[in-house]
Amino acid sequence: MVNWLASVFALGALVLATPAARAEEAPGPVVKPRVIALVAAVGTRFHVAIEHKKTGSLLDNYSRRSREASEDVLNRIVLGALDKELAERQPDARRVYLSMPAARLETVSAPERDEYAIRKVVEALEKSPGRAEWDRIVVATPAWKNFDTSGLADRLQGMGVSVHPMNRGLSMFLDVPAYVDSMQGDEALTPEGRYARSVIYVAPYSYLTIWILDPKTLAVLDRQDRFDSQKLANPGSGTSDLIEGIGKEFIARQIVAVIGRSVHEAIGRSELAGKVDIRDVREVKHPPAGEPRPAAEPVR
Repeated sequence: MVNWLASVFALGALVLATPAARAEEAPGPVVKPRVIALVAAVGTRFHVAIEHKKTGSLLDNYSRRSREASEDVLNRIVLGALDKELAERQPDARRVYLSMPAARLETVSAPERDEYAIRKVVEALEKSPGRAEWDRIVVATPAWKNFDTSGLADRLQGMGVSVHPMNRGLSMFLDVPAYVDSMQGDEALTPEGRYARSVIYVAPYSYLTIWILDPKTLAVLDRQDRFDSQKLANPGSGTSDLIEGIGKEFIARQIVAVIGRSVHEAIGRSELAGKVDIRDVREVKHPPAGEPRPAAEPVR
């Protein structure tokens, strides 16, 4: 089931928005442009949760695994989305692009993951010689979701897909895919751009945290968590292969679109869009080398 991801990543690299050229100064008096650093620190891990036949209420009904996305494609997609938003909202600003590996969040308890992710970014940014010239830093990190979302797997994080190849009405008795049209099920987007109800679907999702930092102090000025998903299906495709029936290119484009939606909504609610309700300004502290790490304090 996961072998198709390699080709999806390749297609995603082709359809992602590439960072635009830095804004050029208009003729006239020389004015120092506002400089915004865009940091993608979502890493390379793309998560897959595949629903399987229910075997008991206490057992996980999903097979879960992660795949490595090559060529830094996930960070590139996020950078492209961040660049698009800032180009529209602050077209006169000059943008600086940074790509960083994501912190290995599985080594940290769930309540501390958000704080740990931004702390690692701050540690790297402290060594950036150019940040004295920056006016804002916008950082994207993976977020962790430990509750159910309608029709999707639980315990989702970062970016990935929730795959549902089972007909829930039959899965207790027959382990077969339901690939015929259905009047039941969830509303899903089809490759033709229409919506149809289907009991089987693939759902790309994006769960990101967008942080706004002060470059001088690296204090957190704002933070926005955003979860988005899109169910995809192709009822009546004539094939029992869920992925082939929907189409790899269509899935790749929807992965990019869902990530873009998360970035758009998060930036639109942040202080970069003129939001008045700015969260507490504070410095992200980390212990010196060799000292134990204290318990994380909520950023919210």
